[in-house]
Amino acid sequence: AVRIARDHFSCTANPTFIARLKLPGQATAGRENVTKANWTTLAPRTSILLIQASTTKPSLTVPAPHPNQTTKPSVGFSNPSATTHRHVQLPAVTSKKKTTKVTINMKYRNLVSKRYTVRASTLLNALFDVFAQSIGVNRNVIRFYYEDKKVDATKTVGMLWPGSLAAEAPIVTINAAAVLQLGVRGLGTTRYFATTSNKSLRVLENGWARANGVQSGEFNFQYKGKLLRLNLNADNYEMQTGDIIDVVA
Repeated sequence: AVRIARDHFSCTANPTFIARLKLPGQATAGRENVTKANWTTLAPRTSILLIQASTTKPSLTVPAPHPNQTTKPSVGFSNPSATTHRHVQLPAVTSKKKTTKVTINMKYRNLVSKRYTVRASTLLNALFDVFAQSIGVNRNVIRFYYEDKKVDATKTVGMLWPGSLAAEAPIVTINAAAVLQLGVRGLGTTRYFATTSNKSLRVLENGWARANGVQSGEFNFQYKGKLLRLNLNADNYEMQTGDIIDVVA
């Protein structure tokens, strides 16, 4: 405290401080002008909480307490200016940051739809496990898509949709597709192709054409006696793994 006071008194303006006085063993007494001349006399009974100063320095730092004093929270001076009065202001209480939550609509094929409200920090793997269990489907035979793009389940909700989190109550939709093994029967053989229920049947057409050395578009697909529209997908026809599609002219 003495060193800090000397630092202040070393300026050429010879400022005058008003300090609270505290006699040994007594409560804080009144306040008194402290100058360079009388500092040595007043220092032993000064608590060193400076509340006014006639200097134009921008701010003052409260010195460390005397070893015999109880440590108190530090305070700062607000609104520095060239006037002589400085008002003591306690630090503002910082409010807790609001946790961002996201509402997610989960849809499985054309069969099930569920809604979850989760934190932005939630791992998608955990959410997908809960969803798969709730609909009674093995997690390993489901793939998840957002805006027709496969979701990386190792990420969090916030990592996938940072733009959506700016909304007051963001809502996003995730589509869950089934992993299917579909057979295509033609030219005397049946070939099986792995696909997902949300993909266009064009994928099967192109795969079968390449495997048999023919051109796409030279044949049609038939399922349960009906010609298929190849721009649709397995969900549209409620296909299940193991189903057979016939190749017809």
